[in-house]
Amino acid sequence: RHSHRYKPAIIGEALRFQGATFYFTYTLHTIPCVGFRVEWRGRSMVFTGDHFNSPPAIDKLQETGILSKARADDLRNLPLQDTDLLLHEAGAPPIHTPLEVLLQLPKEVKKRLYVVHTSALPAGCELRVAPTGTAGTIRLDQIANQSDDHVRRGSRHSASSDSCRDGEYIWN
Repeated sequence: RHSHRYKPAIIGEALRFQGATFYFTYTLHTIPCVGFRVEWRGRSMVFTGDHFNSPPAIDKLQETGILSKARADDLRNLPLQDTDLLLHEAGAPPIHTPLEVLLQLPKEVKKRLYVVHTSALPAGCELRVAPTGTAGTIRLDQIANQSDDHVRRGSRHSASSDSCRDGEYIWN
């Protein structure tokens, strides 16, 4: 009997494990990094991992030929809007998401957002740093479920062709 079960995470393929379904995607960073979405018991969470999430910068990287259109579209359309819990990193650009990008998010997204990869936010900031340690565990089965409303509107976990422009960050 084994104490661990290994299942490879393959970008673009659902991974089912222990009753949950994971969807992995590459993020934009100086070294290869991945983010993921997990769905479990009707709830969902997205963890961006290390990621430079700046729509104008992604556009520029595409325009200069550094990113293909497909790769840039994938980065613009991370499935972050339709989730019960969003753990999004922030830090020093150009390898991490500028805090200003997260501050521009719609209020309904910020209510479900915790910032990771930083220990402090500016005074009066309407964002929250993710709690740490086992005492700070966030349980999906104990948070409000956003999915029911999204399912009624028909937007459950689908990629969107909407893109982010002019510094506006709207995820679908």
